[in-house]
Amino acid sequence: MPMKKIYLKGSPSPYLYMRVGIPEAKVLAGVRKTFFINIPLLCLAVLVALILAWLIGNMVVTRRLTRLVDASLELARGNLKARSGLRHSESELGQLAAAFDEMAQALEDEEKERELAEQNLKLSEEKYRDIFENAIEGIYRTSPEGRFLTANPAACTILGYDSSQELVDTVTDIRSQIYADPADRDEALRLMNEQGFIRNFETRFRRKDGNVLWVSLTARPVYDEKGNLLHIEGTSQDISDRKQAEDALRESDERYRVLVETSNEGIWVMDGDHVTTYVNQAMADMLGHTPSEMTGKKVEDFFFPEDMEFHRDRMTARHSGKDEIYERRFRKKDGSVLWTLVSAKALRNDQGGFAGSFAMFIDITEAKSSQDALRLSEERFRALTTATSDVVYHMSADWREMLYLDDQGFIPGTEKSSAGWLSKYIHPDDRDRVTAVIKEAIRSKRVFEFEHRVIRADGSHGWVFSRAVPLLDDRGEIIEWFGAASDITGRKQAEEDIKNSLHEKEILLKEIHHRVKNNLMVVSSILNLQSETIRDRKARDLIEDCRKRVQAMSLVHNRLYRSSDLAHINFREYTGDLLADIARSYGDRAGNIALVTDVGDITFDIDTAMPLGLIMNELVSNAMKHGFSGERKGTITVSLHENREHFLFAVKDDGIGFPRDMDFTGTESLGMQLVVTLVSQLEGSIELVRDNGTEFRITFRPEQI
Repeated sequence: MPMKKIYLKGSPSPYLYMRVGIPEAKVLAGVRKTFFINIPLLCLAVLVALILAWLIGNMVVTRRLTRLVDASLELARGNLKARSGLRHSESELGQLAAAFDEMAQALEDEEKERELAEQNLKLSEEKYRDIFENAIEGIYRTSPEGRFLTANPAACTILGYDSSQELVDTVTDIRSQIYADPADRDEALRLMNEQGFIRNFETRFRRKDGNVLWVSLTARPVYDEKGNLLHIEGTSQDISDRKQAEDALRESDERYRVLVETSNEGIWVMDGDHVTTYVNQAMADMLGHTPSEMTGKKVEDFFFPEDMEFHRDRMTARHSGKDEIYERRFRKKDGSVLWTLVSAKALRNDQGGFAGSFAMFIDITEAKSSQDALRLSEERFRALTTATSDVVYHMSADWREMLYLDDQGFIPGTEKSSAGWLSKYIHPDDRDRVTAVIKEAIRSKRVFEFEHRVIRADGSHGWVFSRAVPLLDDRGEIIEWFGAASDITGRKQAEEDIKNSLHEKEILLKEIHHRVKNNLMVVSSILNLQSETIRDRKARDLIEDCRKRVQAMSLVHNRLYRSSDLAHINFREYTGDLLADIARSYGDRAGNIALVTDVGDITFDIDTAMPLGLIMNELVSNAMKHGFSGERKGTITVSLHENREHFLFAVKDDGIGFPRDMDFTGTESLGMQLVVTLVSQLEGSIELVRDNGTEFRITFRPEQI
């Protein structure tokens, strides 16, 4: 039974033990009853709790798993932004959600990187394509077999092809079709094999049109991972202009070298310390040295001591950058004097400092020694100027100034420079003409010759014949003009008198032609009146023929009277007038006959025009009268053409034709006799052609045309 221990305060040992005895059945009866009642209730509560826990846990876990599955499906569909949305805890489900979200984030980051890489790749390809299409250098890719795989527009342009496709399709063997020298292709491949590339490899290409040009190639071979050659890629640049420039430069250098070496002028180059670096053979010959003897020596070694101060002044000018032309004296190898005309130019280094001097020398020793002779020559010239009767003058190169004029008492003289000479000496009406002739003389650098009026010393006007000669320098440029003017006033007055007399004679000659024409017209009128009183038809026809001949001669004088040229007659105009007059004389009958002229623009003097007009009158009248019977229609053609040195005059009709049994040279017809006589007068020949009518051909050569 239970026992209770009782302790005193402060004592470690109990002082009293109590034991109480209670009947077990009585004590435990209530407990058993309560126990048996609570046990079923407790089991039921546990069962309910387990069921509720299972339901709640199942709902929570299933929902989380569903969210995780949905996120996985979204991710599978390509939505890389899909996430589980679950809390990342230490539980298995939380760890699974964390792993899923990390995987989704990694996929999203990887996709962003891929998209960025694709954008960069696309941008790079666009840049490459832009460079490829717009590059000024040719860009190409070729196969190991020697065919083009691709080429940009610049490469096609260089080779003369319209497109890359044409180049790829057309060129099947680069070595033989493109390389002007196929061996250059082999050399390029060899260099690429040895060093892995070629750079600035210069060769010649053959264009599509066959022309050859120079190109510079830069290329490299491209291999696969196994070391097999895939293709060759490179660039090409047209360097034809540069090669031409290099060739031109070489030619220029060679010409310069030849010019320097063969120049008659001495050439001397010194450095900044006045040491000779180069002299040509001509300079060495002037001083009696060889070029090697002079090279390396100072220029001062070739001067006289008394010339050193002058030399220092020149060098001071050269150091300051001043270029000069002056006379210089040298001491030759034998000690004698050499006078030269020097054109010196300072040389500058890259910093602008004095680097030396370049000079050209002309030997003027003889010129210097001949100065006395020159002064004597000038005195002789002045004496000649004084002795001549012509006005002598001296003008500047552009004629703006008159430097000297010896008047000879004809026009005002001057020994001073005068800029107003044009208004002082030249007649106002001739100044423009004189100026124009002078300008042309300056332009052509030729002798000036001209007749013009001048203002004389007494204020009156006179005439001169002026002739000026340009004095040229060694470059062909005009230095000055020397001239002389002769007084031709008397001659011009005589010419004017002759001209007036000639004009009077022309008027008189016109009056004579006019009166002869009028008299012939009077004779023609008398013959016309006379024919009206004659009953005999044959006699009347003879009178009419005479009238026409007189009319033909009258037209010649009428033409001369009306013409400004009294010596010549325009035969085309004369032919038209004469045919019109003949047609009028035949009245209605002429309406059936067409008169055609084929005459060139030819002029004759009266000695040729008069007989030729009479011949035309006879032949046309004869054709009108006998070639067309009744109402027959037809054509009469008059032609005149020049054939080399002769003229061919022809009258042709398509009428009934000239009788074949009749000799026109022996006929009793006065008209044909007159024609034959006039042809003889022209010293010509006449021919009759009877084909398709009648044609008379007259060949002659006039003395005056």
